[in-house]
Amino acid sequence: MPTSHYRLESIRPDLAAHLEKSIESVPCVQSVRIEMGAARVVVEHDGVNPDEILAALREEGFQPKPE
Repeated sequence: MPTSHYRLESIRPDLAAHLEKSIESVPCVQSVRIEMGAARVVVEHDGVNPDEILAALREEGFQPKPE
C-alpha cells in the first residue's frame, strides 16, 4: 500500500486526534499515523490524490511539506 509522509512545523498533542480524523476523511486514505516527536504525518492510502491530503492539512492550519 502506498505511503505518503508530510512534515509539519509542530503538532499539539491536544489536536492530534482531530487532525487524524480530518485526514482519514479524505477518500482512499486507509490509515493515518501522527509522529509527534518528528512533527510528521504518515498516511497509508490506496491511490489518493496528494493535493487532497495537503488541502486537509492546510484546512487545519498547517503548512505541510511532503517528504
